[in-house]
Amino acid sequence: MTTSKAASSILLEAQVDESTTAYLLDPFVALLRGYNHQFQIFVSRPPSSPYIQASPSPIRSCSSAHAFASAHEAPKAKRQRCGLCQETARLASECEIENQSEAISSLSLKSTILAALKTIQREWIMECEQRNHSDWWLIATQEPQISSPKLTWLSQDQLQTPERAPNWADLTRKSSPSRLHPLPPCHLMATVSSSAWITYINWSMDSVQTLVLEKSNWKIYLPPRSGFTLATIEHFSHAVSELDQAAGWDAVIIDPPWQNKSAARGSKYRSIELYELFKLKLPQMLGTNGGKKALVAVWVTNRPKFRRFLKTKFLPDSHVTGPYAEWYWVKITASPTFENKTILAEGGQPIFDLESRSPRKCYEGLIVGWYLPASLRSESMSPVPTKLFFSVPLSHSRKPNIFDLLQPHLPACPNVLELFARTISGFKPSRADPDSDFIGRWHSVGDECPKFNGEPWLNFNQQIS
Repeated sequence: MTTSKAASSILLEAQVDESTTAYLLDPFVALLRGYNHQFQIFVSRPPSSPYIQASPSPIRSCSSAHAFASAHEAPKAKRQRCGLCQETARLASECEIENQSEAISSLSLKSTILAALKTIQREWIMECEQRNHSDWWLIATQEPQISSPKLTWLSQDQLQTPERAPNWADLTRKSSPSRLHPLPPCHLMATVSSSAWITYINWSMDSVQTLVLEKSNWKIYLPPRSGFTLATIEHFSHAVSELDQAAGWDAVIIDPPWQNKSAARGSKYRSIELYELFKLKLPQMLGTNGGKKALVAVWVTNRPKFRRFLKTKFLPDSHVTGPYAEWYWVKITASPTFENKTILAEGGQPIFDLESRSPRKCYEGLIVGWYLPASLRSESMSPVPTKLFFSVPLSHSRKPNIFDLLQPHLPACPNVLELFARTISGFKPSRADPDSDFIGRWHSVGDECPKFNGEPWLNFNQQIS
């Protein structure tokens, strides 16, 4: 077990077995990066008890109905049906083998998660005894640094998007995209291509750029060395190609809005079907990539067919090579409070019971591989190790920033591209060469990418100097 430096979101690192490492993340650290003490970050306090999840109703047997139908079936129909029996049995056998394989894989994953969780819980409780600390993150309880922004807890009701907030997805799809105007001091370069997308980049090394949406007073705050492109999936490839990123990208994070029942019921965002992911045109988007490889991490739901699609179709066809690593984010609870006392040992539990038969799980996965441009495709790549990372959730459908998990596999000054982003991240990479002007950047692309960089999640207090 090792403890991390204050600048990292990794609180703990523990070896589970020869091939798997577990981490405890503080998801709030990444939210503060790039902002100073004049900014205030608002988040909802994580849940302190697991969600109660009812098991789905068992499937009722239809054997009696089938027996009745068979007994009263006409002879001709019965002969036709029997002709299909062999093919039906073969398909059923294949399906059963596949289901058994998935069940074994799921059982193995649960076992690994439980072993990792016990290790993380034990090590973190020991660490917190020395720190006199009682929760499953650290940043909000540390003595604030003079240059650090303030982190403030709000209820879910308080964090409801104000009625006057822009609907970024709708604005992106307008025939003439709404402009964002920079306020001085201006370090911004903005580019617009016809009506398909709009790009903003803050080239400053240390200053936040404020942008105001036209015909409103809505502000967003762009961290140093970051940028974003408002675009729909059909235009991602062309828009990224126009960024003139000659140095290429070192990491590409993709968080597709996969179709699921929860998203369909809530209509919170536009989802995509499996094969729509090919609209990204990843090989055309990344191209020669400055003659270097890029680490690609794709978030995926727990539906087996989505995982199979990525590993057997989308990633190979996009020149993202294996062996693919499977990472898992496990959502855990905060410490509950009893009689004004926070009880550390009762926190750190999976949000959903691992043994629940519900389709909702306490974990979400990532498939990780290497994009290789044509000049490198004859090379074989070393596998990326398996990683399990635990953290309290930020809010519904909001993933933790995984940069610190990717960083050991990246150069000192990485360029990071995030697709389907809903926030623009900041980071302060160190210079690999003090005499070099090169330093990394973060660029977010999506139809909602500035959402969490303005009210009600982020505020600027001009009165604080």
